[in-house]
Amino acid sequence: MPGPGASSPITFGNRIFLTCFTGYAVALGEPGNQNQLQRHLLCLNLADGQLIWDTAVPADLPEQERIREDHGYASSTPVADAERVYAFIGKTGVFAFDHHGQQLWRANVGTTLNGWGSATPLALHGNLVIVNASIESESLVALDRNGVCGFN
Repeated sequence: MPGPGASSPITFGNRIFLTCFTGYAVALGEPGNQNQLQRHLLCLNLADGQLIWDTAVPADLPEQERIREDHGYASSTPVADAERVYAFIGKTGVFAFDHHGQQLWRANVGTTLNGWGSATPLALHGNLVIVNASIESESLVALDRNGVCGFN
């Protein structure tokens, strides 16, 4: 993997999806430069674990300098349907990617930070992506799977 992450891997078809982060606070004692922080959505082959694609998303800054318990900057578990993979990256937003790793849309769900960081998994219900943005905006947000509704 390109960096650490605390999300749970999910499977869809013959693929595994998970998140990680690079560029900042990867090594204890050497945080580096926050401008280099990126979150990654990874797609691996279920049969052999080989990386199929890695899509990086730069962080909306400033980000927290440290997250309690060192769980890092990629802790929210993604979710997938037949057309898309969705990832929640805290104040950087909620993203929809196609199954080839191309970003389709992005939604801002708030910008508040706290010492624990964001770690809420997304949920799918009907045509909605449900986001518990309790840290970012003290809100429960529903986004249309085909595009953004609510926050922009």
